[in-house]
Amino acid sequence: MKKLAFTLVLSTLFTSVYAQRKIIDTLNNVIARAKDDTSRIVSMNALSRAYLYTKPDSSLLIAQQVLQLSRTIKFL
Repeated sequence: MKKLAFTLVLSTLFTSVYAQRKIIDTLNNVIARAKDDTSRIVSMNALSRAYLYTKPDSSLLIAQQVLQLSRTIKFL
């Protein structure tokens, strides 16, 4: 019974990690194709949040870039 529970926990964890990676890849693709407009800002903000707990330094860097870009195009 313990092995079954352990296996279920591990499979859930790996599925979650895979899904998170897929979201990050998708956001990176959207950002690469986006112009410097609101869609890029929204996508970069979502990417910053996706990195928040796994790569906080990257999250902060992206958030700073979002702030700078949003000020540049007067999105704030």
